[in-house]
Amino acid sequence: MKMVYRKSLKNMKKLFYVLSSAILLVSCNPQIQNVPKDTVTGLDIGIDASKELEADQWERTNLKEYTVFDFVNATDSTVLAATSRGLFFSKDDGKSWKKTQNEFLQNKKITCLENGKNYILAGVSEKGIYKSEDKGLTWKLVNSGLEVPGIIIKDITCEKKIDYAATNKGLFISYTRGESWEEVRNGFPLIKDTQIPVGVNTVLISGKIVFALTDVGIVLSKDAGNTWETPVQKDVAIKTMLANFRANPKNKFTGRFFKEGFYYSPDHGKTWKNSDLEGINIIKVYISPNGILYTGASQNGVYRSVDNGNKWYALNNGLPRATSVYTFNITKVGTVLVGTNGKGIFRLIN
Repeated sequence: MKMVYRKSLKNMKKLFYVLSSAILLVSCNPQIQNVPKDTVTGLDIGIDASKELEADQWERTNLKEYTVFDFVNATDSTVLAATSRGLFFSKDDGKSWKKTQNEFLQNKKITCLENGKNYILAGVSEKGIYKSEDKGLTWKLVNSGLEVPGIIIKDITCEKKIDYAATNKGLFISYTRGESWEEVRNGFPLIKDTQIPVGVNTVLISGKIVFALTDVGIVLSKDAGNTWETPVQKDVAIKTMLANFRANPKNKFTGRFFKEGFYYSPDHGKTWKNSDLEGINIIKVYISPNGILYTGASQNGVYRSVDNGNKWYALNNGLPRATSVYTFNITKVGTVLVGTNGKGIFRLIN
C-alpha cells in the first residue's frame, strides 16, 4: 500500500497512520455521520490543523474521468498524479491538471509514484519502473533486474539509500538509486508448492524494521530486507489487496479490505487486533502533517478522524455517490487532494 511531506514524515504515502504512543485503540462501533461544525474548534492540534478541519466540501477538478492511483509533490508548486491513462501534473495547487507529453508515460497505467533523494520513481503496470532526475520533466526506464513476465509494480518506497518495489511477483530492492533491482529471497514467503515469491502490496520502514504487506499476511525484516520472518499471528491482512498500513515506533496499523475495518498492533507487528470502522472496505489510510487521519473506502468515499481513530466522520460533501477513494495528498500549501476510481481528482475546500 505506496507520503508527501516525506522529508518530515517518512513513508507517508502513499496513506498514513501515526498515533500518539500513549494511545491504543479499542474495538468499538464506528460513529459515522456528517462532520459536525463544532468539531473544528477546541482541538489542541494547532492553527494549521484547525484550518484544515474547516475544509468540508470536495471540489471537482478538470481531471474528471480517470482512475488516480497516487500523487507526489515534485516541487513546491508542482504535483504529479499517477492515473490509468498516464502521468498528469498541476501547477496551481491541484485546481487544474495537464497530461505530461513524455513518450514513455503517455497513456500508460501509472500505478505509483515515490520521491527518492533528488529523484522520482514511477511504477508503470507491466512495464516496470521509470526514473526522473529533473522533477518529473523527463523520464528513463530503470528496469534492470525487473525483467519478469507479467510483473506489475504496486508500490515503491524510498528510504535513505535503499528503494523497495512491491510487485505481484514479490519484493525487489535497489541499492543504486533505482537504477538496478534485486529480488528478495532469504525467508520471504513463496506461493504454495512453488519457488515463486508471493505478491506484495506495499512496504513500510519503521526504524530498523521493514514491513511488507503481502498476499499471505505481514512479514518483516530486521536487517534492511536481507532476511525475512513471519510475525506470530500469521492470518492478519490476508487478501488485503488494496489496503496500506503505516507505523510509528509503538503502533502499526492496517486496513483490511473485506469489511473488517482497522487492525492495530501494540507489539511491533507480532500480534494484531481489530479496532474500528467495521463494515467498511478500507482502501487507503493517510495522515496529514497536522496529524489528522483520513481513510479512503470502496464505494464509501472519505472518513476523517481528529482523535487518533476513535471516532470517524463521513466527509463526502461534493463527492459523487458510491465513490471509491484510492489515494490522498497534501499539497505544499496544505490542500487535501483525493484520487478516485474512475472519477478523477477532487480538492477539499471550505
